[in-house]
Amino acid sequence: MGMQFLKRGAVALIAIATLLLAGCGGGGDSSSSSSAEAEKGGTLRVADIGEAVTLNPPEAVDAPSIRVMTQINETLFRTNPAGEVEPWLVSDTKQSPDHLTWTFQLRPGVSFSNGQKLTSEDVVFSLEKLRTSEVWTAMFEPITSVKATSPSTVVVKTSRPVANLETELSVYGAGIVPKDYAGMSPADFGQSPVGTGPFELAAWKHGESLTLQRNPGYWRSGEPLLDKVTFSSVPEDNSRVAQLKGQQLDLIATPSWSQIPALEGDQSLHVGIYSLAGSSYVVLNLRKPPFDDPKIREALSLALDREGIVKAAYNGYGEVAGSWFAPSLKYHDDSIEAPAQDLEKAKQLVSEADSKPSLTLLVIAGEAAGVTAAQIIQQNLQEAGFSVKLQPLEEASLIETVAGGKFDASMLGYSSDIVDPSEQTGFYASTEGVFSGAETKQIGELGTAASSSFDEEKTASIYAEVQQLIDDQKGVVMFAYAPIVWAMQSNVAGFNLSPTGIPWFAEVGFSG
Repeated sequence: MGMQFLKRGAVALIAIATLLLAGCGGGGDSSSSSSAEAEKGGTLRVADIGEAVTLNPPEAVDAPSIRVMTQINETLFRTNPAGEVEPWLVSDTKQSPDHLTWTFQLRPGVSFSNGQKLTSEDVVFSLEKLRTSEVWTAMFEPITSVKATSPSTVVVKTSRPVANLETELSVYGAGIVPKDYAGMSPADFGQSPVGTGPFELAAWKHGESLTLQRNPGYWRSGEPLLDKVTFSSVPEDNSRVAQLKGQQLDLIATPSWSQIPALEGDQSLHVGIYSLAGSSYVVLNLRKPPFDDPKIREALSLALDREGIVKAAYNGYGEVAGSWFAPSLKYHDDSIEAPAQDLEKAKQLVSEADSKPSLTLLVIAGEAAGVTAAQIIQQNLQEAGFSVKLQPLEEASLIETVAGGKFDASMLGYSSDIVDPSEQTGFYASTEGVFSGAETKQIGELGTAASSSFDEEKTASIYAEVQQLIDDQKGVVMFAYAPIVWAMQSNVAGFNLSPTGIPWFAEVGFSG
């Protein structure tokens, strides 16, 4: 639901994952599920927006794959629901005085679900696969070597200081797998994964369902509570909601914005509204008319009725967006505010142009919130003197068109895989401002400086400058932040999310 979200990858990255979810405001609460104590046992029936594709950590890019995979393969560090990065498969970390060498001591007593003990060789293999993968090469480019110096010790060397390395190693793609994929090919491992997590794969009936079962050798005492978790693919919003109401499901991802109020009013259900993790925006092509003119970019921004978009397209859920960094990210600068709609000033700027600005606005076909937002934007711009045509495209075609620079303007969005803004800064810098053609050399340099800084105040100052520069360029014009929403039966207890939108089912159970 909502805008389509680009996930960072390498090269020009076109690893795409569907937007994570829904609203904020308009009722509901941001707490986890039922606060009653969860009991042990039972099967949690989950419906997602699609079926998992691969469960191989460095290769997965779609949300359904990630949400299953992270229950099986754990990372060295984990982002908790409070947004804090905590050691997970690591028990101790040391840095060299020059911050170029990190020594990680692995947590003792951890084994894979096949009984194989976790060793440093597994970590070396996993991190080498990560930093050479098509999706993650750019993020982990500073790593120059990963070595095992003892069965429980891993030494990572970097070409420059990377202050947020622990946070970056919390990304789902850094999930630890057995060395040599336990004798499997990468493709086979993606269908039959082995991990240290609370669950292991029990069955995968492609096109029907995927079932996880409790890992009896899990290293955390008393977890998981559930016996099994079953995932089914139910792409249609109304079908997911109907099955939840009919008690055929216990938990569903991304109910549509329009359905949330009714779900909140049902006493047998609970709607979990979580962090503002998603950002929706219009990307403009600065390489050609009309958006090679800064006045026209300014006019477009002033013409937008952002409050109206949030109300109509997101049913009042979400917030008006200003900064390129979503509120769920560290160093988000809420002083960067979107301008209030000012049609008169927008008209004046348009009138100063050499000719009437004309554009085609791309939008994902059939994506309800995106299409509604695009229609409002079209109306806003026409009132300001623009000539605007909407062009719905299938997801893959839209991304290919935008990445190829053959567009005027396009609706897009993003969500981050980590709570540090280094990923989104790097994404913007490495794609010429999300393919807008914006000058990003300075932003890239600032991003490197920020990730190399161990001074919190200095880091915050650098990222404030990054956000201001991106706002000034207007290669992307922000209009909405979207929170994450799941709906569930009221007896589902212990369900919560990190600000990255990834659920953790080890602590989930049923109450009463």
